[in-house]
Formats: sequence, structure tokens, C-alpha cells
Amino acid sequence: MTRLSSKGTNFWKTLLPVLIFFVSVILSANMLINNTGPFYLFLIIGLVLIVYLQISVRKAKYIYHDNEYLYIENHPEDEKIPLTRILEITEFWLMPRTANIILKEPCCFGKKIKYVQRYKPFLFTSNHPDVIKLYEVLKMNARKELETAKKETGRIYKLFAD
Repeated sequence: MTRLSSKGTNFWKTLLPVLIFFVSVILSANMLINNTGPFYLFLIIGLVLIVYLQISVRKAKYIYHDNEYLYIENHPEDEKIPLTRILEITEFWLMPRTANIILKEPCCFGKKIKYVQRYKPFLFTSNHPDVIKLYEVLKMNARKELETAKKETGRIYKLFAD
């Protein structure tokens, strides 16, 4: 089983916003006590960073895959989805680097499943290697399904573009 999501998903979701909050409060209190400038500056910056993190990673899940299924973990709920239900994968290059897996039909987590990608340095705007490998598995499965469909009923399936 190949892990798609980062081990640091909980860090981005819970620990980092709490850390940012406490650092911004301490820095603001220090500026207020020493009267060195506008103390609310660090509170505003901290609040903006916390809101950005909550918008970007609040719904992030742990995701694994093998050649047949996509496994989604979000305690206490876990789900096993066939790879044939994946419609597309969109990536976002801002930190933390996230991706959305869009499904053909919704599951218990919805139609769009977000996860934090594992850290790979110097990727900037290129595709993540894990997403490329997942697309290769999807293409392989689509080809197998097309071959069996041609043998059975002659149905036509849309393959992923090369």
C-alpha cells in the first residue's frame, strides 16, 4: 500500500495553528509591555495565518492506495473506494502542498477529498511523483477494464489522456 498523504497532516491541522496563536500572543504582549510599536500587528498576522491554514487543510484526510482501491482514513470513519471511481486529481502548490481527489460519485466524505501531500523539495509547480504514480495505476486499470469490456459486451470506456 502506497501512502499519498503526509504524516504531518495532524501537525498542519491542529498543532501549527495553536503554535501560531501562542507565538503571536507572546510577541504582541512583549510589544505592549515594552511599548515598541503597534502590538496588534502580530495578532493580525497570526489570525491571518490561522485562517489560511484552516481553509487550506481543515478537511485533509489520510490517504493510501494500492492497485485496486483508495483507502481514506479520518478517525473514526474509514472508507475503501475503488480506483475506478476517481474522476481527477487537482494539486495546489502553495504550502502546505495539498491535492483534491474528485470522485465520480460521492462517498461518506463527499465528492472532493483533500489531503496534504508528502514533502518533496524543489517541486514548486510540477506534479507530485505520488500523483504521477497514481495516474499510472489508474491508466493501467482503465486499460484492463477496457480489454475485459471489449471481450464481454463491447462497451466503450474513456481512457485517461496520455
